Amino acid sequence: AAAAAAGGGAPAPAGPDKTAGYNVAYVGNIAFEAGPDDLQALFAECGVTKVRLHTDKATGKSRGYAHVHFADEAGLDRALALSGSQLHGRGIKVGYGQPKKK
Repeated sequence: AAAAAAGGGAPAPAGPDKTAGYNVAYVGNIAFEAGPDDLQALFAECGVTKVRLHTDKATGKSRGYAHVHFADEAGLDRALALSGSQLHGRGIKVGYGQPKKK
């Protein structure tokens, strides 16, 4: 709230902080009928380079979340602004992805 009160713009998204050089967004609350092409289209203006829609290994069905990779940090930031957008009737949640821990 302090940043917004000081004219700092929109509040930071909930969830993990941005990792420098890791231009990946976590996208949750995805409708099960949505596919990678739907996500590609939704984030088309953001410079998508890859969509990883996670599926159940046994059934092959969507697990309702994805990681979307972007060409640069500006694209990632534009994608976060789309959090709450409707995709197949569900409001998606977009946050910063986190690299796998080694």
